[in-house]
Amino acid sequence: MAVKFTFNLKEPQSEESLLMLICRWDSQPIKLSTKQRVFVATWNNKKQLCITSKELFPPRINRHSKSVNSFLERLSSKLIDYYNENYSSSTSVLQAKNSIKSLIDSLVENDRIEEEKKKITPIHFFEEYIAKKRIDPHTGRYISDRTKVHQKTVIHRLKAFLADNNLPDDFSVFTSSKFDRLYTEWCYSVKKYRQNTVYATYGVLKPFLNAAKEEGIDVGDSYKNLKGKCVDVDAIYLTEEEIERIYKLNISKLMDEGEIDRKSTIEQTRDLFIIACWTGLRRSDINRLEKATFNLKMCNNCK
Repeated sequence: MAVKFTFNLKEPQSEESLLMLICRWDSQPIKLSTKQRVFVATWNNKKQLCITSKELFPPRINRHSKSVNSFLERLSSKLIDYYNENYSSSTSVLQAKNSIKSLIDSLVENDRIEEEKKKITPIHFFEEYIAKKRIDPHTGRYISDRTKVHQKTVIHRLKAFLADNNLPDDFSVFTSSKFDRLYTEWCYSVKKYRQNTVYATYGVLKPFLNAAKEEGIDVGDSYKNLKGKCVDVDAIYLTEEEIERIYKLNISKLMDEGEIDRKSTIEQTRDLFIIACWTGLRRSDINRLEKATFNLKMCNNCK
């Protein structure tokens, strides 16, 4: 059966009007709202679409018309499919009407979700992504707090980059072909960061954008060219003699001489630093040290 349906203005004499769907099922009329409002001056009843024109209408109205046209094209395609699959004497007019109404509601809801996605800023998305309880696919374990701290540091860095360069909190900034150049220039010239800091940022940013893409946010593919691997650097380390000199530093004398504030905790900091040098403990592990942690046994040659 040939599908016959039209879209008509409910209030053709008004400036704006709701657009109605008129179709027939088993020779009986079905009339439903498309839930789309159009500017009456833009509606072309013959073409069954809104007219867009830079000469006749402002950009705001043209954008709205394009959105309505897109909706009508998708609805028309869905209606044809529905007719082809369901038109039979066993389907009542009421059933058809309810099904078509559900079809319209589904398209409207999908458009609403897409609009909500457009309103999400990348920084907000990144922060929510970190807050989620996620499993690392490489380890099969939940993302550690230490990893989340690193990710939050990267977000703080990206916020500063946007603020210093007067850039909007928008996905287009991070997915632009210019982002790599702008960000590296800011890191090197303004913040005096090293190359590995830049790469560390990209190593966090790329998974964030991958997650956004999986959520249906349009981020393109250009961000995948960002380098996320660090480069080898010359590691600076202390010799045993230098560690010994720090350990034997007379901090009390320096306090008496006014070189160090008496309220300073530098002596405790020095001791923890020495322990870290000889044990290789991370800063996070050093902070958890207690007296009960140590199990010291005097060797035979120690006095």
